[in-house]
Amino acid sequence: MLYFPNHSANFISPSPNASHGVLPSSDTQRAPSLRNRAGLACLTHATRDFAGQTVGRLLGLGVYSLLSTLGETPMRVVSGIVGAGAGARLSYMIARE
Repeated sequence: MLYFPNHSANFISPSPNASHGVLPSSDTQRAPSLRNRAGLACLTHATRDFAGQTVGRLLGLGVYSLLSTLGETPMRVVSGIVGAGAGARLSYMIARE
């Protein structure tokens, strides 16, 4: 997220140099430092990665447990499909270069 100061012209309110007794509002809001933004980005990425890894591994373990209780044939079919998919992806990545 980028923070830009507000330098847009405001044509409705009077000019701060005008002597109408209106004091200009001072914009005292500071943008967060680069260190704070980088720390927040690292924290959010780590949290998202941890949550995704946890859910993915639990689902994988659940599928493996389900297939292992069904017998040997479903495990062979699923491992063949996963192996074919991984091989196709790897060959595509090699051919793309």
